[in-house]
Amino acid sequence: MICLNTRGGRPSNDRVGDYTVKLSEPAIGERLVIQGRILRCGRTLSVAAADVFATKGGSEVLCAATLVTVRNLAPALLGGP
Repeated sequence: MICLNTRGGRPSNDRVGDYTVKLSEPAIGERLVIQGRILRCGRTLSVAAADVFATKGGSEVLCAATLVTVRNLAPALLGGP
């Protein structure tokens, strides 16, 4: 979700509108792999998703999935420069 917090190399003033996490399996394994993606990066709203996998013995198990919607606010609306 870090990708949603930068625009053109500058930090943005995003505010979380909705954050949903679904836990499906225990995160048991040798390591965790997180695959994130931006679904929409618009002028006023941005949406991203991520999946968390536990790996063990070469196999992956989906442990969690998340969906995040943020409202992109202009610096002037936040009282900043």
